[in-house]
Amino acid sequence: MVLNPGNLSDLSLDELNTKYSSVLETSQQAVQSATALAQQQTVSTTSINQLQKSITELALSQSAKELALSQSAKGTA
Repeated sequence: MVLNPGNLSDLSLDELNTKYSSVLETSQQAVQSATALAQQQTVSTTSINQLQKSITELALSQSAKELALSQSAKGTA
């Protein structure tokens, strides 16, 4: 709250307090939105990391199968 230094009319002081309150509320909403966005990005990053891990494991598994088939074919030839 803004205090009157003695050279402001009461009306302008009320207007100033109203505007300050509005700016503060808008600032708080911006912080909340930024926090929510950061949380969503964290969840997205975690999901992407899990997906990359699964793709890597699948690729390694597929490579191992192909290697085994290749060695098996060489052994029977």
